[in-house]
Amino acid sequence: MMRASFVQRAWPYEPLREHPERVGRIPFSAVRVLQEKRASQAGGWVSPNLEAYAPTPYPVRKPQCPRNRGRSHPRNLGIHFFGGRSNPFRRPTLQNRFVLHRPLRILGLLLTSSLVAVIAGELVYRGVRTGRLGPTTNPTYVVHDAEFGWGYRAGAQVRHRSAEFDVAVTINAEGFRDRKWPERDPERQLLLVLGDSFAFGWGVEETERVSSILRVALPEWDVRNAAVSGYGTDQQLLLLRKLQKDLQPDAVLLMFCPNDLDESASAVAYGHRKPWFELQIDGALSLHGQPVQQPWIERVSHLAQAIHKQITERTSAGRPYDSAAQWSLVRALLTQMASMDRDSPLLLLSETHELAAFAQGQVGVRHVDPTQALQALGSRAFFSVDGHWTAAAHAAVAETLLPVLQGL
Repeated sequence: MMRASFVQRAWPYEPLREHPERVGRIPFSAVRVLQEKRASQAGGWVSPNLEAYAPTPYPVRKPQCPRNRGRSHPRNLGIHFFGGRSNPFRRPTLQNRFVLHRPLRILGLLLTSSLVAVIAGELVYRGVRTGRLGPTTNPTYVVHDAEFGWGYRAGAQVRHRSAEFDVAVTINAEGFRDRKWPERDPERQLLLVLGDSFAFGWGVEETERVSSILRVALPEWDVRNAAVSGYGTDQQLLLLRKLQKDLQPDAVLLMFCPNDLDESASAVAYGHRKPWFELQIDGALSLHGQPVQQPWIERVSHLAQAIHKQITERTSAGRPYDSAAQWSLVRALLTQMASMDRDSPLLLLSETHELAAFAQGQVGVRHVDPTQALQALGSRAFFSVDGHWTAAAHAAVAETLLPVLQGL
């Protein structure tokens, strides 16, 4: 009874009793115990010390990897530990750990792949696409400005390229595309030029712009160009308020473009957030949107800025505008400009009849219409695809302004 109880405790795998043909396919230790059990059933003597038992001709099988275990594994023979449950004291294998943490591993793989894709897209966009962007949206030198919405990075030197032109753009220390501004000379009159992309000189060299031509033709005038591409009349008013204190200009030239109507009535332009004015019932102007906020993703990603620009342009494309309300707002903004210094005339360069009528009823405001000069050039006045003035158009407009400035 003692030997039988020992064998029973040492070998609890009862299914092997019914399948002796599987003995050759089970581990060496199981074969040893089975031999002991058979010897006890035949009436032979069984040694309780299994380690002292003589070796048998059965070879010792190497343990197999759990994921490749063969038919000789005890579980494949219907043998299970702990009543069919897995061993709670056994550490999980590498395969079991992967299975247990598979959702986390898949999630980490997805996040890593997404991060790599975003970084790759950002690098490709910066290296390929930004080279074709203009002075309104190119993030390499168009930077966020909390006061005006956007501006230029001081000291930037870039190329502005398209299928129709390839020009240099150099930004001075004041943040404008112009030469270095010298100290104010009291012997010379100062002309401050404001405007958007046309006054900026989109598509032409700096020396080919209206302001540069006027500087050469009028040596008694100190002509300074403070145009920023994409600025509306509201931003130009804010810029004039800032420069008025330091420069004290003798005259201000505002080059007005018809799209300034939409830009002045909107809180977003060209994908940039900007300040805006609202015209009250009593005719007063109320400023909103300062300081201009910028989301953190747009501060670090040029691609995010481009996506935001596309979204804002698509959402605002079908938005209706009230032309009468827009003109009322623009006239109020121009009235503010003219009233800042009554001794400094405000010259409005535009092809619109509304501004011509506005100038007739204002003191210190003069309208200059370049329509005839541009029409005389015909198709040479504008880039056929881009739509901005060519160098010939800038020269013609400067010739139109020369007698006006000489008469001041």
